[in-house]
Formats: sequence, structure tokens, C-alpha cells
Amino acid sequence: WFKVLCYQNLSVKCDICNHNTTIRQLTISNRSPYFITFNIYTGSVKLKLSLDIGEQKYNLYGLIYFGSNHFVSRIIDTEGNVWYNDDYYTKTMCINKGKIMKLQEENSKYLYKAKGRKLCIVIYVKC
Repeated sequence: WFKVLCYQNLSVKCDICNHNTTIRQLTISNRSPYFITFNIYTGSVKLKLSLDIGEQKYNLYGLIYFGSNHFVSRIIDTEGNVWYNDDYYTKTMCINKGKIMKLQEENSKYLYKAKGRKLCIVIYVKC
């Protein structure tokens, strides 16, 4: 498993000169994070609907796409429904596009593009 690193800035007073200063505290945790994100730079990445990292399982939950100076997204809910959002057109609503397994059967490259935009970020959430 990998270690989670967190930095936190703290304001402290020097015991010797009473001057206030800022220090950076490093916290290292062995606990698995609630979610993991990956930047996707090439089309050669093979996405999986779930990941097993150590003893922890993560499910693919979010996909963000970019193109033509605009982001769109897909969300996969716990029932396997894919929801599409393009805030320019759909505003605050998401459109149900169907079940992920069926969509992938119909088009193996379904997860990699959305309305001509390329996948750039994937989000996995802890089960």
C-alpha cells in the first residue's frame, strides 16, 4: 500500500525570540484514502471498473473529459447507471445514458470519449 502524505501550515511562536513564524507539519498515514484520482494523458490506458489496491477495493465513479475549451463529465452510480453532465447544455441536470456494462458492450471505447472530448481524469471511490 502507499502512504498518504499531508502537509499543514502551522503558526508557532519561537521559544527563544518570541517571533511568530510558520512551519510546515508533515503527517504520514497508512490509512487508505476515500478516493483516488488519476490524470489520463494518453489513449493507451486500459480502464477498469474496479481496482484492488492492497486489501482495499475502489470502484470507478467519475470521469472528466476535456476538449474545445470545455469540460463534461460522467458519473457511474452504485447501480451501474451512467449519468452524463455538460453544464452548458444540461445545467444542473444529469442525463441517464444507461447501464455501464451495456454501454461498454456496444462500444469498447465508450469510457474514453464523450461528445468528442477526450478523457482526462478518472475518479475511483473506496467501497
